Amino acid sequence: MAGTTSEEEAERRLAARKAMLLLVTIRYDDLEPSVNSRVLDISRGGLRTTLPVVLKRGHPLRLILKGIGEVRAKVAWCRKGEVGIKFDKPISLETVVQALTGAPAASHIQFSKTAVPRPGFNMR
Repeated sequence: MAGTTSEEEAERRLAARKAMLLLVTIRYDDLEPSVNSRVLDISRGGLRTTLPVVLKRGHPLRLILKGIGEVRAKVAWCRKGEVGIKFDKPISLETVVQALTGAPAASHIQFSKTAVPRPGFNMR
């Protein structure tokens, strides 16, 4: 990824992503008209989508997301028709899930972080 440091890359990957069918309206601060696009994946800090135009890194955007409203963001990267967009402020994924499904997000589910012993395997 040209132009990003390993620290930026690590920060970008820290946020959990959710793949879902979600549409976003993208408004360029200095270009018209708005563009509708499908979100390929989304995290609290940003999203990945497709755009018919190439934008420079850091280009300001306004996004309209269902269940969230308007979100200010900037272009993080752009390559092969896909665009990574970083939100100016983190959003709530639970709100997006609720807007898509009409039901509260299953945030109460927790997975065990300890190893579960299985017969025939030695635990260290």
